[in-house]
Amino acid sequence: MRNPGVGLRWFVAVLLALLVAPCSWAMDEELERVLQSQGVRFHVEGQVLGDMVIGSRGTVEVIWVNRRLAEALSRAQFPPQWLVDQVQKLDSVPRGHSLFAVAVRANKPFTVDLNRLIIGVPLRRELLLTREDRMLTELSSGEESFFGVLAPVTVKPGSFIPVGYGEDRAELKVSR
Repeated sequence: MRNPGVGLRWFVAVLLALLVAPCSWAMDEELERVLQSQGVRFHVEGQVLGDMVIGSRGTVEVIWVNRRLAEALSRAQFPPQWLVDQVQKLDSVPRGHSLFAVAVRANKPFTVDLNRLIIGVPLRRELLLTREDRMLTELSSGEESFFGVLAPVTVKPGSFIPVGYGEDRAELKVSR
């Protein structure tokens, strides 16, 4: 004989999952909005043709790390760990500098040369916040490297910051 309580418990569990799911989606949507308003993605050695990118060595994503991002990450159900790691460095940012999280994803073998990275100005190795022995610089296809850097720029909502890697450039427009 079946236990009628099992069916009722299953029904309640499914109902609760359906009620909670939209809340978690909303929190992750908030994080996505913040990332879109404070980040930029560009391709190294690639040619953009409509929605496609051809011949790209890799993709570089640069995100301005601030309190707004930290709050969105804390409310997100499944925040990216590499961003959580960078937000933890927020209290150590000196005056006149801004913290940026950088993700490099290789499509072809890619050597990350930090001297070619530009965030407002060309960066120097001493502005790297992630220990070099904890990041990948020699990437094979499909590998990723994540790190945090200080940039000697002050970021304000509404500002435009040139970012790039070597000759490949983009502009980070920080939304208000």
